[in-house]
This record gives sequence, structure tokens and C-alpha cells, in this order.
Amino acid sequence: MLWLLAGLALLWCGTGAGIYFSVRHSLYQSIDTALALDARLARFTAFGDSDSDDGTARGRGQRLQDRLADYHDPQGRSFYQVWNSQGEVSERSESLGDVTLPKLDISGNDPAFSSTVLGDGRAVRLMSFRTAAAGGGGPKGKGKGRHGAGSSLIALAKETSEMEGTLASLLGGIGIAGLLAAAGTFVLVTMALRHGLRPLKTLSEQTRNIDAPSLKARFDAAHVPAELQPIYAALNELLHRLEQGFERERRFSADLAHEMRTPVAELKMLGEVALKWPEQTDPELPAHTLAIASQLENLIEALLTLARLESGETALQLSTVDLSALCHECLQPCAEKVEAKQLDLQLRSEPELSMETDARLLRIILSNLLTNAVEYAPASTRIEIELDPGSITIANAAPELTQEGLSHLFDRFWRAEQSRSNSTHSGLGLSLAQQAASAIGCRLDASLSGGVLSFTLKKC
Repeated sequence: MLWLLAGLALLWCGTGAGIYFSVRHSLYQSIDTALALDARLARFTAFGDSDSDDGTARGRGQRLQDRLADYHDPQGRSFYQVWNSQGEVSERSESLGDVTLPKLDISGNDPAFSSTVLGDGRAVRLMSFRTAAAGGGGPKGKGKGRHGAGSSLIALAKETSEMEGTLASLLGGIGIAGLLAAAGTFVLVTMALRHGLRPLKTLSEQTRNIDAPSLKARFDAAHVPAELQPIYAALNELLHRLEQGFERERRFSADLAHEMRTPVAELKMLGEVALKWPEQTDPELPAHTLAIASQLENLIEALLTLARLESGETALQLSTVDLSALCHECLQPCAEKVEAKQLDLQLRSEPELSMETDARLLRIILSNLLTNAVEYAPASTRIEIELDPGSITIANAAPELTQEGLSHLFDRFWRAEQSRSNSTHSGLGLSLAQQAASAIGCRLDASLSGGVLSFTLKKC
């Protein structure tokens, strides 16, 4: 509002100044026009007169008084004064009283205009011009302007006190009108802003009451101004994302507790049995305990890696990676299961195809995708791995997967087997692969068509 009022103040000042100077110019122009008209009469009168040998005019004063009666009135507001060729005052109007008009330096024939103040304080508009008197050098005016001719200086003036008063009144009126307009604008703008910002105040009060349990609430944008509807829509979208995020976190906490409870319970049970019946300790107890500890270690390591990737704290170490060799390396841990399930692995790739990326993160992606394909592909089916310069595609049969399940593939701790009977997998692999793909500037997508699940890794 302050910026608006400041801008309006500048606009008003510019407009007021424009009006004032336009009127002032018009008034002065009208006075100058009147002076120019009187100057034409004065030139005509002076042209027909002659000077004596000593430069004194004969009959000019009477002629000017007759021609320019306004300049002779002692109570009038018009004045004239004439200087002869010797620069002496030869005549002056009675309206001047005891003061004299200033003598302007006129070099040419063009008149000069000036605004000045007389000795008695009267403001006048002054016009000065030169005129040549006719000489008496011969009969019938011959020798005019030659022998005996002299250049006279005539000054005509009109009092401008009334005009200055008018301008002062105009300036005062503009100032008062500007102050009233500023006060009125301040009031109107304040009322308009308060009315316009009322929905924002309501929005702030509603926002203040929102917390984690009330994230399902939405802002009603039906009766808000059109300018605020995009804000309401954006806030509703934000609440929707926050609700989903809190729901994922709650589900993650519950899933994490469930995942950790089983191996911890097994360790506790093995420890209690070993303490209670030490003589009956199973020889395989250490190996079993180590396997459970390794499972917990893998889970914790996956969680830490996932947290680092999500926070962007992982620094990339770029290198040239042979994609075919990396795929074979990632398939080595799954070799026994591939053979046991009699899976048909088909790898299609261009010769010596490579990618400039972080080998460690790409290994995480391929290892999780290949492990997931080998784990969930039905026995005696085909797993296709296609390596292209711009993408990597891994496809396997998934007859039991539905489109609803497809949307949860990258959720943490989500598994197609909701019973969680298979404890060898934490359900973090695909989430970890997706975050690693984002970290190396790629996008990992999943699609389901004709019972075949395909994962595609592409550069963004």
C-alpha cells in the first residue's frame, strides 16, 4: 500500500505541476499577445514622429497617450516608457508614478519579454523593442531614417499581480485537492486491502489448526477471489502430498518394526535356549545366529544407504562401466537359484557397450533388479536383459502381479507376498534401486503387459 500511495503521489504531483504550468503558460501567453498588439500601435505611432536635433521627441507622448489610453491611466495597470537615441527617458506613462521600468538591452529588432518586480513591489510582465523614428532630411519625407534619424527604445508593461494571485489560488487548490485525494485514496485502498486480504486471514487461521492427525482436511476455494484460488489449490495439493508422506512414514515405521521383530525374537530365543540347556546346544546354533545377524546387518545397511540417497549426501564417482560385464557380475550370486528354477536368461547387448556413471550405484540398481527377477519369476520361464545405449530393460514373467500391486512396487517393505513368509528379503531392494537411479540422473520405471513385468532404466 505504501508503494502504491508513493506512486500515486508522484502521479498527482506530476499532474498538478502539468496543470499549473500549462495555465501559467496560457496566462502569460495572453499577456504577451496583448503586449505585442499594443507594440504594433506604438511602432506605428513612433514611425510617424520626428525628433529635434537634440533627440527630443515632438508630439510622441500625446500620440502614445491617445493611441494607448490604458497606459496613461494613473490608476491603471499598464505602463510604458520611452528612451531616445541618447538613452535618456523621453516620456513615460503617468501610471508608473515614481518608479521606472527596467531598461533591457535590445541588440536587434526582435522584442524581448521579461517578468520583473517594480520598485514599489508591483509584479509586471515587460516587453521591450526598438523602433526608428523618421528623419526630416527632405521634402515629402525624403531622407527618412537617414539624416537625423534615431533608434528609440520603448518598454510596455502590464501588471501581473492579479494573474499571480490566480496562479497562487490554483496552486493552493491543486495542493488541497491532492491532499484530499491522498487521504481518500488511503482510506479506500486500506478498505479494499482489508476486504481483499480477509480470505488470507481466514486461510492463515485454518492453516494454524492443521497438524498431523488433521492432514485429511482441505481448504474450500469455492467462495474465495479468483486471484487466491491458485494458492488454495496449491495448498490442497501440498496437504495431499503431506498426507501421503505421513502415511508412508507411518507404514514404514510399522513395517520396520515388523521386519526387525522377527530376527530379534529368533536371536533372543536362541540365546535363551543356549543359556538354559547349554549341554543340549545345537551344533548349527552359531551358523544360525550368524545368518540372523547378517540379515539384520543387511537390513540396517540398506536403510542407511536409502537414507543417504534420499538426502542427496552420496557423492558420485564417475567412471566408464562395461554394462555386459557388470550384468554378469550381478548375476553371480543368483546362479544357484537360476539353475534350481531352470530359468532361461537372455542377455542382448551391443559389443563393448559402456556407460559413464557411478559403478557402485549402478551395481546396486542391477543387483536388486536381477535378484527381484530371479526371485519372483516362475520356474522354467525366461528373463530378458536388454542393454541399449540409452536404456537398460529387465523383463520377467509375473502372472500373479496386478496393476494395483504394480503401483506399490517401489514402496519400502512392500512385497507381493503380504504374509512376509520369506524373510530373506527385506522389501527395500526396489526402493533402493529407484533412489540410486535418481542419484545418477536416471529414471527407473515399471510396466506390466501380458503378465510380463518390465523394469526400464533411462537417462533423464
